[in-house]
Amino acid sequence: MSISDLHPQPSPAALLADAVASVRVAAEAFFAAQSDDDLVATVELVEQARAALAAVQAGGGGGGRHP
Repeated sequence: MSISDLHPQPSPAALLADAVASVRVAAEAFFAAQSDDDLVATVELVEQARAALAAVQAGGGGGGRHP
């Protein structure tokens, strides 16, 4: 028995569902009073998320940078 059998990993669908929920929370706060730096950082991260999702959709994994 391996350690991974004792601690099953969440499915890709479950991970993406959590990510979608987090993005929705961020979207609600996006237009709130944010500094210019925060807005620029948010837009940059949205582009990184788009690229990662496109890679998943194309079957190439997520790749990309991690914070």
